[in-house]
Amino acid sequence: MVMKFAIFLRQDLDRTVSVLLSKTGDSNRFIRDDAEKALDAMVENTSAPRALSAVIAHGTQSVLFRCL
Repeated sequence: MVMKFAIFLRQDLDRTVSVLLSKTGDSNRFIRDDAEKALDAMVENTSAPRALSAVIAHGTQSVLFRCL
């Protein structure tokens, strides 16, 4: 899905990463697994600097990173 909408997602990447990172801390295993798969696909289909800057910008707000 990410590959089909890669052009559209570039515009909303920051918002998408923020939501996906918050879902990686969800108690529901299926939601958590799907969020991780979506993040993996996003990293594979965007440039490394763009993906890294989005994860760093929103990673500090994530439940997963606050737990570490």
